[in-house]
Amino acid sequence: MRRTGVIVATLLSAILVPSIGGATDTELPVVFFGTQDGPAADLFVEAGDGMEPIVVSAGHDCGPAISASGQLVFASTRAVQTYPGPTSFDLYLKETRGSEPLRLTATPDELELFPMWSPDEEWIVFFRGDVHEGPLSIWKMRPDPSNPDAQQLTFPAPGQNHVMPAWSPDGTLISYTVGSGPLGVLDPSVWIMNADGTDQRSLIEDATDATWHPDGTTIAFSNTAGRATYLSNIGAISFDPETGTVDASSRRIVVGDLAALYQPTYAADGSLGYVRDPDGGLGVPLALPDGTTRDMWVGGPERADVWVLGEDAPRTAGGAGYGHPAFAPFAGWWGS
Repeated sequence: MRRTGVIVATLLSAILVPSIGGATDTELPVVFFGTQDGPAADLFVEAGDGMEPIVVSAGHDCGPAISASGQLVFASTRAVQTYPGPTSFDLYLKETRGSEPLRLTATPDELELFPMWSPDEEWIVFFRGDVHEGPLSIWKMRPDPSNPDAQQLTFPAPGQNHVMPAWSPDGTLISYTVGSGPLGVLDPSVWIMNADGTDQRSLIEDATDATWHPDGTTIAFSNTAGRATYLSNIGAISFDPETGTVDASSRRIVVGDLAALYQPTYAADGSLGYVRDPDGGLGVPLALPDGTTRDMWVGGPERADVWVLGEDAPRTAGGAGYGHPAFAPFAGWWGS
């Protein structure tokens, strides 16, 4: 077992906020996308004994999410087999390891990315938008190829994008990121709404990539507040599911060093996974309407690794770009 070494920052965070990290000896497999042989990515699984591919195509496969019963949904450009550059991402459902992915959406010139399952597996929430014009907004649909109708839940204001949705453990709320610029990475904040799209309200400033602890009382996120360009931490707040209020005083840095830390995700046992970019993220010059430029903060696709809080080595290796981890719901998932 390699899950015994803990860095100083992790020790400090566990002392400050003991409930946020949860288990550090998880046997749950981790799924993530990775770039090894070029700019396009495939999906991999790692269960403590090395990573192996589970979804491979000529296109770009990313944004995995696994339901409570073990079904995998992900986004892919396999229909057009192009990446990088403006292209069409569609959602696909893979029910077993050996099954052929089922295409859930077919929307040319639109992005459909980072799907997430509802706890009862009746819905998938994701964000969608025009590749060239935007905006990106939050939608939900049934995970059924014969019933492709989707419902739009948010309607962004001009210049905004709504991205990175996540269900609360009881299925009544959806969190999401509101930001400007491509994929909402500029000036991001986390919002929540009811599962039907009503009662939309701001929750956390300077934050993105929200994820819910399985007990529903903690929300972890990537925190850009007070950080230098390209750097971010993993933070957390306490959330009262009964009243919908946040204890702002409980905000703490869970993991932090001179790197970009982002895309946190909770497992069913409370373990916390995340991505660590040791080079401090990727700076992309973004042209603004006034003719100036601003560096855009995102992670990857340069070197980045997937970590689980409390473990002394990453789940990934090889110096490639890995990201968007998702825990399987049970040990031995798909034979891993």
